[in-house]
Amino acid sequence: MNKNIALLLSLLLGVAAAALMFSYIQKTTQAKTKGWEMQTVLVANDDLPVGAILSENNTAARPYPSKYISGRVLTPDAAEVVFGGILTVAAERGKPILWTDVQLPIDTAVGLAANLAPNTRAVTIPITQISSFNGMLRPGMYVDILWTGDSTAILPPAPPAPEEEETGADAEPGAPPTSADIQAMMLRASSQASRNAEAPAKVTTVLLQNVLVIAVGDRHEARRASDAESEAYNTITLMLPPESARVLVHAMSGGAINLLLRHVGEAQVEPGPILVGPAEISGFLKKSTQK
Repeated sequence: MNKNIALLLSLLLGVAAAALMFSYIQKTTQAKTKGWEMQTVLVANDDLPVGAILSENNTAARPYPSKYISGRVLTPDAAEVVFGGILTVAAERGKPILWTDVQLPIDTAVGLAANLAPNTRAVTIPITQISSFNGMLRPGMYVDILWTGDSTAILPPAPPAPEEEETGADAEPGAPPTSADIQAMMLRASSQASRNAEAPAKVTTVLLQNVLVIAVGDRHEARRASDAESEAYNTITLMLPPESARVLVHAMSGGAINLLLRHVGEAQVEPGPILVGPAEISGFLKKSTQK
């Protein structure tokens, strides 16, 4: 009986030792192989320079140890999104490509920036119900921009008038001024005072032509042609070259902006500069009365 108990205890101890040994070996193996699980990622087929356009021809799906990749790595299911994108960091052959290494193609960009053409800027300007054509302005329409303000804000100062020849210059030194001399001096003083008191003339100029509206309020998607209902918004966003955008922003600080809606498909621009002031209005009125 004692021998049986001793044998049973020996068996139990042997099983326990084997179990402990198995557990130890398993943990050791897991520790050694941790991070070596293979994950399929998108890699470069060859060394790719900055600016290379990703496609199925220069990339491939390859298994890669998980210890050497991060959550930013591209996987094969992202191929449809990134193909056509541009590398912003050079990629080594056989190395995984990261999301942060790729500038996505324009058709996958979101928001207003996706509507901008290369080398252009978006500028938002305030408008009124009148200047927005009673809220019927839509993204995709084109406008001309008029600016109205003081002529001194856009025109260089006029050169000083030449000094008038003094009357009585041939008079003898010390001779008392004649009545003609006094009258001439009074006229010059009156003319100078009038020029000093004269307010700058208001002018209107065609500041920019054929400008694309890319957003009204917070809406930047084009609508159907049949949708002609007016909307309430107090800003519009325009697409302009950088220099034109800077000119518009500066002009807004010193005058009033108005819009002229252009006919669909009309891209012709008038040669400039086009200025309208008191003289031009007077000439226009004379022509209209003569018809």
